[in-house]
Amino acid sequence: MAAAAQQQPGAPVPAALSNPQFVASGAAAGRDRSWYRAEDTKQSCTRKLIEKVDILAQTAKADGQPFRDLDFSPCVRHVTPFAEELYRCGVPVPAEWKRLDHVYPHAALFPEPAAVSSSSASPSPSPSGDEEILPLVYEGRLSNCECITAIQMVASRPRVLRNVFARYDRSACVYGLRLFKNGLWVETLVDDKVPVDGKFLHDPSTHSQGSSGGAGAAGRRGSLWGPGGKREKRELEESIWSSQGLPVFCRSSNELQIWGPLVEKALAKSLDSYELLSLGSPRVEDFLADLTGGLTGRFSVKAIAPDRLFVYISEKMPGSLFCLRADKQMVKGLGAALNIRGHAHFVVSGAVMWEGAPFYLLRDQQRLASGPFDGFFWVPAQDVQHLFATVIECRLVPLAGVPRDLNPQLPGCPLYFQSLHATRQPTSAESPPEFILDLRGSGQSGHNGSVSSSRGAGWGEVRVGLCVSQEDMRMAFGLGQIEELPDPSPLLIRVFAKVAEAADDWALVCQSDWIPQRDTCVAFTATGPGKFLVTCHLPEQGTGRPKSLRRLILRVHHTSRSPAGLSVDARGKPGLNRKWVVPGDSLNARNDSFWGFFPNRPEDEPREEHPDDGGKRIFCGVDLDQACALM
Repeated sequence: MAAAAQQQPGAPVPAALSNPQFVASGAAAGRDRSWYRAEDTKQSCTRKLIEKVDILAQTAKADGQPFRDLDFSPCVRHVTPFAEELYRCGVPVPAEWKRLDHVYPHAALFPEPAAVSSSSASPSPSPSGDEEILPLVYEGRLSNCECITAIQMVASRPRVLRNVFARYDRSACVYGLRLFKNGLWVETLVDDKVPVDGKFLHDPSTHSQGSSGGAGAAGRRGSLWGPGGKREKRELEESIWSSQGLPVFCRSSNELQIWGPLVEKALAKSLDSYELLSLGSPRVEDFLADLTGGLTGRFSVKAIAPDRLFVYISEKMPGSLFCLRADKQMVKGLGAALNIRGHAHFVVSGAVMWEGAPFYLLRDQQRLASGPFDGFFWVPAQDVQHLFATVIECRLVPLAGVPRDLNPQLPGCPLYFQSLHATRQPTSAESPPEFILDLRGSGQSGHNGSVSSSRGAGWGEVRVGLCVSQEDMRMAFGLGQIEELPDPSPLLIRVFAKVAEAADDWALVCQSDWIPQRDTCVAFTATGPGKFLVTCHLPEQGTGRPKSLRRLILRVHHTSRSPAGLSVDARGKPGLNRKWVVPGDSLNARNDSFWGFFPNRPEDEPREEHPDDGGKRIFCGVDLDQACALM
């Protein structure tokens, strides 16, 4: 459901997924009532933000004082969830917070239009068609490179980043951001006070974190600054952190723009502390979904031929964000001049042909020790196969049927209708849900909300994206709802197309990856009407994961002519008489992403035993990497 205006009679009002009181939809009558249909909240969230920002700005100006956010005030508790046990804390706890308006008196949130036009002389084209090129943002002493990478990826499309800020008043120091949390758009208000360096109440680089390690280290993969940390320490200039009174966490390469620290602060506020940005095994995909509401996934560079990968990224670039993760061992072995400190993520800013050869334009967001550097550099497509290991993608899904100002205007990116569902009850491996998608509509929603069809009056291809999300446990931990912070559980999604209407035969179209992650996504393109079965698999009990998941959220996005073009039946439990077949003829759908394509088990991606028999990737007699419908 794309908006409240398109809600069917009897549909529920928006309900926060953290609220234990749920109201069933009238459309769910007669079905499994453990699932309910929810309403998209982007319009209502934006309306509330505009009202709140305007009121707070007027009040601040009348009082002669800038806005002060009492819900995320400068205190130890909002830096670390271990405020009463600082020995468990793995990040520095500054003794002082300062307003960015005081740290950078001449800064603005974004560059003025005149400054934008001057950037067009840069040899770094923006894939969104903007001349505007935003500066780099750097990871501070927070060990949250996944969060910083996601912010930099979103900033590669200035229109998308600007769309995150629904309303703000720079003179009153009040900023309203839209974040996508647990399937709903939520309003997040922040002021411009951030922790600064100089004097620290706690600094893990000079204090032992304790030998028990049980506590704060449980969800941490190693502190960047603490003794015995697992991650490499970057060789930074001593002057970077020796100066007093500058932000100790996220900083920008251009001190005249302050959007980076504010986006990081908004994400931290959603979790109730800065340190939770680096706890609980976060992934770049988590923060991308929080900022954009998009569909995310990753796949191996080695699993895709270089020319096919270049075509894929080139085709998806108008509506997707990409980054590459370096293969450190290969880079070191080849002696390549590539910055591989930290996690070595590189944002893909373009994919072009030059003198008959394919090239990628990448951007390195890590701070260099000396010399001016805007982060951009070119890499031949053939070299990407050797120097990089993983591709991370965020597919943007701007909503159809909503006001234009709610969507970033991205040329070439289609508009989607959305259907949102959630479950009231815990889900386990013994009772995995399944969903039936009935695709009846045709054509695609145009880029401006109009309807177009690639085949005239006939059937137009329909893109479908599906995401099953687990509840963000870092939010629950930050709010004190749980005592321990578990890692996400692996969750495997498979999509099948019905082969014959009379029989209950289904053929595999695509499947997701099988790694511990909060959001599990698949994408496919339907070339004709039909029914599609979506199955979910969870690890068996005793594999070191939670026995059940507290709550699941289902999002289905599609480019049909209308919201009614695709219906979702959340049955809640699998059928018993399914027959899995390998179709003799071509299917009415094909895989539309490489998400989950890994030739071998990556050493840094721990996996449970695969649900297939014997742990082998074999399904109905076919290797699963080959069974998915070809793109």
